[in-house]
Amino acid sequence: MQRAILLILGAILAVGLFVIAIRSLSGEDSWICDNGDWVMHGKPMLLKPSYSCPTITPTGVEPTK
Repeated sequence: MQRAILLILGAILAVGLFVIAIRSLSGEDSWICDNGDWVMHGKPMLLKPSYSCPTITPTGVEPTK
């Protein structure tokens, strides 16, 4: 009986840790670079980045006519 209770508590603890890990690693609360500006996505714990937002310029792409 005591072993069953420990297994159930262990399973609940494992599921709880999994949910916390997924929540913290999901990227839902972060800063996103959008058109050269940092945009808040969700409620990030960190302050807005102080460095400039990186921009990606395509190379070797021919303009369409």
